[in-house]
Amino acid sequence: MNLKKMIVVATLSSIVLMVLIISVFAAWSPNYVLLCPKFGGWSNPSPRVQKTDSNNAVYKVMAAPHFLPIYGDLISNATGERTTEEYYQVWAGYSVDMSYISGYGNIGSYHQARIASSDFEPDSRNVTIKFKP
Repeated sequence: MNLKKMIVVATLSSIVLMVLIISVFAAWSPNYVLLCPKFGGWSNPSPRVQKTDSNNAVYKVMAAPHFLPIYGDLISNATGERTTEEYYQVWAGYSVDMSYISGYGNIGSYHQARIASSDFEPDSRNVTIKFKP
């Protein structure tokens, strides 16, 4: 293989790799800070994010100021109804896969995240999350 062909192959390979990396990272929402109410109340929902693939949702708590558990789910921005099968317990620094209720996990649909604290949490707190519908 001559040098010109090697450069073309390397350039095309780099472009394909960049497109794949961008598409993987583009599916995640930005980090959102949600105010988690005390004693198990649900937060206001995050801004909506469009589902771009056929996988289950993934939810990650980036930072939380306390050690009590945090619960999260996704809701429909159109109806306000839960779109995941249940709410999931998520610890700071970890992520969890969420299964959709039948009919809600379609590509192109919009979802919002929300969080709740433990029933024993005496203080409201800001929690940083991100999610991939």
